[in-house]
Amino acid sequence: MSRRQACAALLLALLCLAAPRPAHAATPDAVAYLHLVDGAAADLEATPPDVSAALGALAAARGLAPSPGLALGAVGADLSREPPDVGDALARLRAIAAVLTLPENA
Repeated sequence: MSRRQACAALLLALLCLAAPRPAHAATPDAVAYLHLVDGAAADLEATPPDVSAALGALAAARGLAPSPGLALGAVGADLSREPPDVGDALARLRAIAAVLTLPENA
């Protein structure tokens, strides 16, 4: 192997290492979890708010991810009050969704 070929091979290897890589796609459970959180928020934004549908979406999200689902406990507590604290629950859901926003094309 000539010196020129060795340099070309080294340059090609360095270019491959420095090339941008596509973002990894989110797991189906992560996408479903975020979809359920967004769906619960949409249920609460409806007129009138659909508290039972939002509670169902929260229960399904907890089923997908029990440990992160604990973050939804406060939302469930807000919605279980009499009368339900829809405003606080919606604020919490928006905050959770903002933290979990997936990258573009995920």
